[in-house]
Amino acid sequence: MDSQMMNNHDHSRRDLLSFLGLSAVSAFLPVAAHGTGADPLDGYPDDIPHTIAQLPWPIELGNHRIRIHVESRAEAVGVYIPWRRIDANPQEKAILITDTEGNLIENASALQVRPDAGVILFEANHAGDYFVYYLPHAAPKNETQLRKQMGTYRAPEQTGDASWRRRFAATRFGYPGKQWESLPKASVIEFQARTAHDSFWPMEVAATDDEVKMLCAKSSDPVLVFTENREHPIKMLDKLPYRWIQRGPQHKFSAQAFRGEFYVFQLAFYGNAQVLKSSVRISLAFDGLNGEGGQVPPSAWWSSRSAGTSHEEPVKVTAGQLQVLWCGVQVPLEAAPGKYVGEINVKFGKIGAAAIAFEMEVNEQFLRAGGDDQPWRLSRLKWLDSTIGTEDTVTPPYTPVQVQGHNVTVLGRALEIGQTGLPVSVKSNGQEILDAPVSLNIYKRSKAVQWKGTCKRDAAEPAKASFRSEGQGDGYDVRVQSTIEFDGAFLCEVTLTSKRHQTISDIALEIPYIKARVPYSVGMGLPGGERPQKWRWNWSEQPEFWKEQGIDLGFFCWLGSVQGGLYCRLKSPLGDWQNNNRGNVSIQETQSQVLLRISCGPRTLKAREVVHLKFHLLPTPVKPLNKDHWQYRYAHVYEPATEAQSQGATVINVHHGMLPNCYINYPFLNMDLLVPYVESAHALEIKLKLYYTMRELTTRLPELWAFRSLGNEIYVGPGVRGMGDQAANFWVQEHIRVNYSSGWVQPLPFGEIDTSLRIDSKSRLANFYLEGLRWLVEVPKIDGLYLDEIGYGRGTLQRVRRVLDQRAGTMIDMHANHQVWSCNCPIGYYMEHLPYINRLWLGEAFNPDSPPDFWLIEMSGLPFGLSSDMLERPNPWRGMLFGMTGRAHYAGSKGANPTPIWKLWESFGIQDATMIGWWDQEKLVDTNRKDVLATAYQKDGKCLIAMASWAKGTVAVRLEINWKLLGFEKEGATITAPRLEGLQEARTFAPDAMISVRPGQGWMLLVERG
Repeated sequence: MDSQMMNNHDHSRRDLLSFLGLSAVSAFLPVAAHGTGADPLDGYPDDIPHTIAQLPWPIELGNHRIRIHVESRAEAVGVYIPWRRIDANPQEKAILITDTEGNLIENASALQVRPDAGVILFEANHAGDYFVYYLPHAAPKNETQLRKQMGTYRAPEQTGDASWRRRFAATRFGYPGKQWESLPKASVIEFQARTAHDSFWPMEVAATDDEVKMLCAKSSDPVLVFTENREHPIKMLDKLPYRWIQRGPQHKFSAQAFRGEFYVFQLAFYGNAQVLKSSVRISLAFDGLNGEGGQVPPSAWWSSRSAGTSHEEPVKVTAGQLQVLWCGVQVPLEAAPGKYVGEINVKFGKIGAAAIAFEMEVNEQFLRAGGDDQPWRLSRLKWLDSTIGTEDTVTPPYTPVQVQGHNVTVLGRALEIGQTGLPVSVKSNGQEILDAPVSLNIYKRSKAVQWKGTCKRDAAEPAKASFRSEGQGDGYDVRVQSTIEFDGAFLCEVTLTSKRHQTISDIALEIPYIKARVPYSVGMGLPGGERPQKWRWNWSEQPEFWKEQGIDLGFFCWLGSVQGGLYCRLKSPLGDWQNNNRGNVSIQETQSQVLLRISCGPRTLKAREVVHLKFHLLPTPVKPLNKDHWQYRYAHVYEPATEAQSQGATVINVHHGMLPNCYINYPFLNMDLLVPYVESAHALEIKLKLYYTMRELTTRLPELWAFRSLGNEIYVGPGVRGMGDQAANFWVQEHIRVNYSSGWVQPLPFGEIDTSLRIDSKSRLANFYLEGLRWLVEVPKIDGLYLDEIGYGRGTLQRVRRVLDQRAGTMIDMHANHQVWSCNCPIGYYMEHLPYINRLWLGEAFNPDSPPDFWLIEMSGLPFGLSSDMLERPNPWRGMLFGMTGRAHYAGSKGANPTPIWKLWESFGIQDATMIGWWDQEKLVDTNRKDVLATAYQKDGKCLIAMASWAKGTVAVRLEINWKLLGFEKEGATITAPRLEGLQEARTFAPDAMISVRPGQGWMLLVERG
């Protein structure tokens, strides 16, 4: 530290020391430097080292401490600590002092606690070292807080002897008493972090306010410019790091890069409050880089806030705040080794400019993939602007859209569009679902106002067909824009423009279903199962819990059967639908029709006022049930692949929080374990899939601070419901500090804690995520994704599917919680995602004693063209009614080992059988009781019957078999119960026998020709 810097620094300290008296100043001069031999810019603030503890101390003492030294035993010793804290309200947190054995010093007092420094007094029982813990944890309120290191900080409290406090720690008007001036002073030896992950050094060691003012006073520039390398990501936007006080503003940057590397660095701009009076816009212009061996063109540059992408909000700097831009340059693979130079020109609105000299030494060695396989290089930041997966291509199993006039055919379904632009016919599996055309009606005094439209086809492509209708009614114009995509989704936007000032009694979307086609329903506020004859739901009834989610909880409702149905979802902006909670949604059954009516309620429209009403329709099932689903049997564990194979599993899901996928939604940090694990699974012909989604993102990712520099583009701000807002993990509180919503907190197998932040899935993070998926498919060669909830929309999942399909046989399976994220209806909430999913895993927070119709609609996936597994408290007998089992090795499946049933599938050859469910109109097997149901799996010469009870007690049941449909005679037929370990013993039954069934259990029976 040069003499000028030291003088400036000492000046800022004297404000604090002045109340101690001049005689005390010399006692608090910095201790001798503990040099490291490193670059002076890496010198320790106040010449006091920042180190990492050799062994972590007890976590309840917090993550940070200061080691101090006392020369001799004394009743009272004072110490001045220039800790440069960045936590809010440090005076509200306790300070604990222990000796090196961990014994707490009771006689201690914090005389002054300020962000820049503190003055502490304590009794030194012996000469030697002591530790000052200044962020100790309060006692956890429960086991979760203890295990996940969450909670609040310990508050200050008076300890020790009262007479000692009166003698040594008395204060007058907030200042220490004069009697302490003559006391011996302890020396600060080092600042210590409990682990390297906890350390504040160097970018969270803050400059004092005075130091910043002095720095700004030296410049007449409205904006101070700093450059920083990628190894020191800028973490504070409201403070300057002390590192920059030492070296001052920088208008140059030197880099050493490899050929082919995407080299990343930082530019930072600080608003000089002594000059800058209002915010000013920043713009960058990059020169080409010239060298003896050639040129790097301007097009090789990239910036995290580049114009021309989806994030075109102006980049501004305000007084007293930092604006950080991450920049990168793609070094051509063919670049000649040597030095390249150029400039980055910066404009600050119309009030100033700066030129940053850029110098890059290119090494003769090259990097593969631009450095993407080495996350610390941060070259993956360019992924933010990727367009991967946006191609308008059809994904399997879907086929190109077929269009004839206004008739559109997609896989298994057909729609006819009327002159209003809305469907007049919707067919699934050849059956008509609508009783009359879908209509959007405007009512005056309860009478529908007639309007006519003319519909024209805009485009017909393999992936979609679009239509546009324009019409007029009495007092308004109507425009309907609709698109039918290859997965069957009908996407519609209605624009209603009032011609004059008028009052209307209602605007309503009305969908009339054929009554016989829709025995079941499910939707927001309406549990899955048998459809009610009459039902009504008001917008004002929306639970506050749903409003807190901060995600698009649009209304959705499905009516249908296993053979066919139609789903409706209202889209944003929901305000036009809700109309200040004046509307409602209802189901009304008549003799032959069921009407789903979505009412906006009365409103007054001004002349030329516009109402936007967007909604989606989706005919179901979204695809034919894949008969190969029987061969995919899941283990949910990180164990040797041989162990999964021994259980009969053919697919392994590796959840987050377990090796080698520890960090939530960022599985790139343990490739040394993941790659060989995938290879070991593939050697056994087992598929290996990863938990990898969005909604929250680990704080361990190298790109954390680059993403934070983008404000709330990627990370959502406070107030959005998360997993830990009220008692966030201590690391999050200490380092993220402000403007965040805490997400999942997960203890890891090796003792670390993985914390996360909630993200905005509509941001450019989706591009980053998709490029990461491409990398996972290409490098470790994963076989797909396990999505624990789906943290992004249908459009992003379409892109996911396109990326995955680059590797044949990849799959997606989805788990959802019945309560937390999906309005108590995951099958409805995620309906538009189902076309791109291969398997469901439902049952968390479900009641396994729910009635069979609930199992069918909300758990089985069958009405929508998917198979499913059971999660919490799986019931093997009830599950087999729908072809479901639990998953091997999953803790929630204890007592329901799926291996015996998987072996039964193999021996029976279930993949060649036809499922005839208890819900089908023509049943192959029935029972004499309504509370004991049976599903048959039929193939030539034999049949597997799954029987399960919902009866409250043990009951006797007789099978009623349709022998004609079965294909052989009753006489001579055998009915046997094969032995299934843990489920049933081997038995033989006569065809007319009464079979005893225990409550909550059942039988799996083989019926064979005699």
